[in-house]
Amino acid sequence: MASRSRSTPTPTEADAPVLNENHRRHLLASCVYVDRLLADIDTVVATADSASPFARYVNDLSPALARVVRDYLTRLRTDMLRVLERHHAMPESPRISAVHAIRTALSFVDIALVELKPEYIRGYGEVPPSLVPEINGFVEELQSVVRALDRALAAGQAGDIDERLKRLERAGEDVSILASLERTIDEQGLVEFRPALDTALARLEDQRFEVAVFGRVSAGKSSLLNHLMGQAVLPVGVTPITAVPTRVTYGATASVDVEFADRRAERVDLDRLGDFVTEQQNPANAKHVTRLVVHVPAPRLQEGIVFVDTPGLGSLATSGAAETLAYLPRCDLAVVLIDAASTLTEDDIATLHRLQQAAIPAMVVLSKADLVSADDRDRAVAYTSRQLSTELGTPVAVRAISTAAGSEGLLDAWIEDDLRPLLARHRELAHASVLRKIGALRAGVDAALEARTRVRLARGSTPAVDPAIVERDLRATSGGFDDARRAIDEGGDVRREEPDAALHEIAAALVEAGLNGATPADTTVQDTLTHIGAAKAERIARLLQTLAADAQRVLATTASALGLPEPSTDDEWQSLLRGLPQIDVGTLTVDLRLPMIGALGHDVARVRVYRALRAQIAEGVAAAIDGHAKLLRSWGLGALARLRQQFDVQAQIYRARLADAVGAGSASRTIDDSAPH
Repeated sequence: MASRSRSTPTPTEADAPVLNENHRRHLLASCVYVDRLLADIDTVVATADSASPFARYVNDLSPALARVVRDYLTRLRTDMLRVLERHHAMPESPRISAVHAIRTALSFVDIALVELKPEYIRGYGEVPPSLVPEINGFVEELQSVVRALDRALAAGQAGDIDERLKRLERAGEDVSILASLERTIDEQGLVEFRPALDTALARLEDQRFEVAVFGRVSAGKSSLLNHLMGQAVLPVGVTPITAVPTRVTYGATASVDVEFADRRAERVDLDRLGDFVTEQQNPANAKHVTRLVVHVPAPRLQEGIVFVDTPGLGSLATSGAAETLAYLPRCDLAVVLIDAASTLTEDDIATLHRLQQAAIPAMVVLSKADLVSADDRDRAVAYTSRQLSTELGTPVAVRAISTAAGSEGLLDAWIEDDLRPLLARHRELAHASVLRKIGALRAGVDAALEARTRVRLARGSTPAVDPAIVERDLRATSGGFDDARRAIDEGGDVRREEPDAALHEIAAALVEAGLNGATPADTTVQDTLTHIGAAKAERIARLLQTLAADAQRVLATTASALGLPEPSTDDEWQSLLRGLPQIDVGTLTVDLRLPMIGALGHDVARVRVYRALRAQIAEGVAAAIDGHAKLLRSWGLGALARLRQQFDVQAQIYRARLADAVGAGSASRTIDDSAPH
């Protein structure tokens, strides 16, 4: 037997019976199906003790029994994997990102919420008009929570608050209070405070000092900025597009971020900047650029300074005050360049007036000072200072600078004596703003914890303000954001009659000007289109300013009703609305001979000029108006999203506190009702 046993060949792996491909597929598919059923059991166990008002299951699982179920589920999965491995039918590694899957699911949640709006449920009967704002606000309230979660998922590791706190601590910042708040928020599940914590943290991380440089096309803005950065970043000697400022900030590598009104944003090499910022390569902003951010590894930018190169003074200065305020870029300091060899113009004075009205501190700098003698330079500085002080009603300091070789001392003195002290002051103010935000956040967290631990707080007391009324006001404000979105979106569609109406307005302006040589026809055309664009922009700006003011008022009222500190009153809300794009007229040339007004009358003259304009520039006018509408829609929706996020940060906190107040009241009523009478 022993010899026979030794003579019997040992079966090899190749000789062993195996399942065929179809068997293996069926085995794997069956195990996958079983695992899905086990996942359903997982969900039942996890949600059985849920506090959700929509719970499906009665919680008759003891903690011990729940652990037994989980242990057996683990055993089932382990055994299935062993069988699959034995028969070479193992499942593939996961290839779908969990973050992506959750964000996809959130997009469907958002769609489901949108379909709750009155306009989508009219098939069930007309919604009473008085309830429309409340329902829209209710939907917006839920969507704000979805957006907050989606932003947290989109931020990923970069948005990890613990890691961000550690980075700030390594940079020398005192983050002990924020770290303590983060732990409390996390441990107590106070999810409504996470956006506010993120806002305070972002403000602490962002210590940038934004300097916007204004000046006529030939004033030397680009040369100055290139010199400040120590490298040729901005194109010199070109005509810039008039719609979009260029922001220059620090970056480890040189690049340009370009955002468009009608397509995805792009990141391009620095040498392609001219493709987007110059009239030569992007006439009338035909590429519909809405935002330009240049990143360069310049040491001065690493200090926290951000430079904003604005397109030019002309249309900014001639627009009405209300419109111009919307056009101003977000900045901490405005530098207005005036050519030392030229004279002070009405555009210079008007722009400084606009900056003054916007409460933006401004410096006046005489550029190209190397082109005049020292005596003439001193006289020009004194004269400009006197004139501006008289016009603006306040003392105005003027400095002379030059970027020419041999004259850099003037520029260096300006930087050290004027710019750096303002930067230091800005950081102090920014830090004070952060401390206010942290203080308000801590007070809110303390109040939330107090409400949780003192459920009898409302017993026997009458609240100063009915929580239902406060909540209704919050929801009505939320509904206003949706109304604004529709209005802005509709404004992006140019009505068929708009270009023709613009031609009629231009014709009237030309006839009114009389073409007497004082104002060139091309200038009148451009100025008229600028005012048309400004009027349309003003409507959007006023819509958003009104919405922002209403939101701030409601938040302040709610905070007062809840006994919480009022939200920050600094200028953050208004800064979100700056940078409204101007209409980009491009180069519109007309060749007109004005009819004899005396013989024909103004009406006939306007008709004849209109016909000539229609033949010569109708296409260009239509393109300018259409391009501006796209830019306004893109800017308006972006500004609205920023305002809505700012509102959501506080509103989520207040809603949670209102829920606590209602819960406390309900608890005390239950206790009172059950007490003996």
